[in-house]
Parts: sequence; C-alpha cells; structure tokens
Amino acid sequence: TGDFDLVILDLVMPGMDGRATFDRIRRIRPELPVLLSSGYAEPDPGALPPENLAGFIQKPYKAEALIAKMRQVLHG
Repeated sequence: TGDFDLVILDLVMPGMDGRATFDRIRRIRPELPVLLSSGYAEPDPGALPPENLAGFIQKPYKAEALIAKMRQVLHG
C-alpha cells in the first residue's frame, strides 16, 4: 500500500465514480495526496471539498503543466 506518492483522480469515470474512489483512498491511506483532474473549469465543491484535495488541474493539460503541479503537490 505504500507504492504510491500521489493519485491523479478524475471525478467522471466508468464503474466507480471519483467520489467513491476518493473515499476508498482515504480509508486505505488518509495521508495520500489526491490531485483532482477534470475537464470542468472548477471542481464541484459538493463532489470533493477543496480542503480534502492536494490540488486541481484542468484538462486538457500539457505534460509540463502536470509535472509542475505534481512537483508542487509533492514538494511544496
């Protein structure tokens, strides 16, 4: 369970939606940073409260932007 340093999560997914996935991640590893990725301009605050997220990146994004956001989340 310690093999991941960060999760990049989309709220809209087949099968288990992002909220259910987030809740499961929190039960397994509450300290694991979760970066929300979405095609919407802003995350729905009712879906995942911002204080529970490590950050947000809007799709589409370039690899450089994702890398910069990941560095920001992981290294401050």
